[in-house]
Amino acid sequence: MPDLRTLLSSAAEQQEPGRRPEFATLRDRARRRRRLKHIATGVTVVLVMGLVIGTVPFMRAWNRPGDGDQTAAALPTTRTAATAATVKGRLLRVGGPAGTRPAGLPGQVRFQAEGGEIATARTADDGSFSIAVKPGRYVVTGTSALFGDGKYECRTEKPVEITTAGLDNVQVICNQR
Repeated sequence: MPDLRTLLSSAAEQQEPGRRPEFATLRDRARRRRRLKHIATGVTVVLVMGLVIGTVPFMRAWNRPGDGDQTAAALPTTRTAATAATVKGRLLRVGGPAGTRPAGLPGQVRFQAEGGEIATARTADDGSFSIAVKPGRYVVTGTSALFGDGKYECRTEKPVEITTAGLDNVQVICNQR
């Protein structure tokens, strides 16, 4: 005949709902769930950013070297139709000590349309540039590492109006005092 202890323990086992996992196992499961949740969140963020970046037109231009003419040309990444106009000009340092002649500067020029679209082009060592943009009104600025370490902005005297015929001799001026 079974003793009282055996009977009580068997009755207790029957009353127990099921075997519970140990604390360490529960902790590990919770950590694993949190880690997977963080990974899923990260992947979601990357996918959403990829979709946003892939569908929103970029505001920067891809720079391409010129056709051996010592200039650098750029096409805005927002696609331009056959109505794109070519704009040529120079980034110039003007002023300084008496008798100093204007000098071309290597650097970058930026065309910002009234609608916010931006196109950029790198300039050659002599400061010349060529860029294709849609016709319209643009604020044109530029920077050069040789003018204030690229911290100061150079600009045209006033915004430029570009027609389908394009524009030559745009001068982006860096005033040196």
